[in-house]
Amino acid sequence: MAALVTNVQEGLSGIMVIVLAHISGTHMARFKTIASTNAAYFLGLLLLGICSQFMSTHIEAKVYYGAAPLIVLGEAGRSATLQEFLEDQYFSEQKERTSTEENYLKRLETRKEALWRHPWFLGALLAVLLPTGSWTITFMISAILVGVTSFVFLYGYSCYFVSRRIDESTWKARQDYLQIEQEQRGGGEVCIVTRGTSSSSYSPEEAQRKKFWPLIKLKDEKGFFTEVIAMWPAFFAYSLVDATGSTFFFQQMRNLDSPIGSIEFLPLYFTVLRDFSSFLISFLYNLLIPKHWRKATGTLTLVRIGCGLACSMLCCVAAWQVEGKRLKAISNEGLEDDTSKTIPMSISWLLPQFVLLGVMEGLALNGLTDFLADRIANHDALRATYYASHISDLILGVGKLITASTIILFRRSWFHHNINWSRLDRFFELLTYLSLVNLIYYVCISLYFYRNDKSRKSANNGNEQGIDAHEIGDVGPRAEDQ
Repeated sequence: MAALVTNVQEGLSGIMVIVLAHISGTHMARFKTIASTNAAYFLGLLLLGICSQFMSTHIEAKVYYGAAPLIVLGEAGRSATLQEFLEDQYFSEQKERTSTEENYLKRLETRKEALWRHPWFLGALLAVLLPTGSWTITFMISAILVGVTSFVFLYGYSCYFVSRRIDESTWKARQDYLQIEQEQRGGGEVCIVTRGTSSSSYSPEEAQRKKFWPLIKLKDEKGFFTEVIAMWPAFFAYSLVDATGSTFFFQQMRNLDSPIGSIEFLPLYFTVLRDFSSFLISFLYNLLIPKHWRKATGTLTLVRIGCGLACSMLCCVAAWQVEGKRLKAISNEGLEDDTSKTIPMSISWLLPQFVLLGVMEGLALNGLTDFLADRIANHDALRATYYASHISDLILGVGKLITASTIILFRRSWFHHNINWSRLDRFFELLTYLSLVNLIYYVCISLYFYRNDKSRKSANNGNEQGIDAHEIGDVGPRAEDQ
């Protein structure tokens, strides 16, 4: 039941991300979206803390279903608007100082990345080091932290750049920087940032609503939707593995011998391990492969996604073998009805599947974001990356809802309220074969993408050569006339 509820909650949160991103861009400023979703998150955590302390188990379950939508809204609001809001603050600083100095703009990017990553690191460190004796204390501490940080965020309102509409002068520094950077690389598409404005073709009300929405255009609208639809099935299997990693992988810890702490803290440690693996592989990819190599060809992105999907299959193989060994050890000890006693099997057996889960995310999911961003002809590459990230959240959200449906479908044969009576080994085996089929499918469509990109680039080069020849032909007669 816990796995079912978790998958439904995370699936709805992933779908809500793109909804809130659209609302924050068309109807509500990002500041208001962040403030309202933080308030919902705080109330949800507070309800969970109160009901776990003062209410019976029957009432506690009902209160949870009331708090869950608030938690979903809070988590989705963070993913949908927070990083874009931070980006707006740095755009406003660029507007005040329209310097095109490359070092200055790079320092600005470094400061922004540090400001974005450091709180996540401190939050994870606090969660590991802070002792929590019960769920009540955990929920209350979380609610207090969310409440305090939300108050600090609201207190700085007068210092924020909160306007939804940003004119072209705001983006001048980044235009110049991208143009200089592109010239240094020797070609490619120059990124020029624009924002949507009101149009006479709309009614006044519709223009007022649309003018704050970024002007997102697709390089090839028909081809874009064809490629997204083709890519979607490949990430359905990925999302099944990702959803399994956030639910059933943690349930495998039952009965295992742990030298690093009690069972209550182990999920946190393994979550940190997975996230660190994802961060490390992404960092190494960006460090070892120069940016202009990644931009010059889409092949590296396709290879990156393929490696991530291969890791998803290996992750399922590892989980399948570990679960088979765990069930055999439990059967030998006669502990099918007891999940509290330990068996002579170390919890370190779970390390490979959690590491592979993080590597899978760092390669495939971030690669999908790059793949989609490259096909959005938004003149600001960073904004295109945000929209691609929201589409990725949508794909994973739908996949997690499918996982929840799978749990309902096989709950009588494979899933049991007691993990030791469940047949997770069969479920992991099914995921292994699905991931293998998924990988073969991806190899086929990636070849299609590669050939399509190659033909598109050849056509663009032919058009550029034709334009250059036409311009030379125009200059020739003018010189003769003189």
